[in-house]
Parts: sequence; structure tokens; C-alpha cells
Amino acid sequence: MKLRILSRSEILSLISMRDAIGAMARAFGQLSAGSAEMPVRGALTTGDGISLFMPARLGATGE
Repeated sequence: MKLRILSRSEILSLISMRDAIGAMARAFGQLSAGSAEMPVRGALTTGDGISLFMPARLGATGE
């Protein structure tokens, strides 16, 4: 499996800063309401680096 890395221009072509901020506000609202799951960050250390994983799951929003 390849990890796709998006450039700044690719991200900006997909979502505006206003929409990204709105999405984060809704996500943090769900987290504070208890309808989101966010386990502790995981780490995978290798000989030449470290990969950090921050999984999360949001409940249905109806959007």
C-alpha cells in the first residue's frame, strides 16, 4: 500500500480554509458531546524514524 502525500495546492483545490475550519468545529463539538471516538495516539518506531497515528471516528452527522 502506498501512502499518498497531498501538496498544499492539492488540498486547497479540495477544500477552502473556511470549510476546513467549519469541519474542525463540528468534529470538536462531537468530541465534547461524547459522540466521537478518539483513542490515544499510537507510535511505530523503526530504525530510522517514527510514524505517529491518530485515529478517530465521528458519529453520523446527517450531512
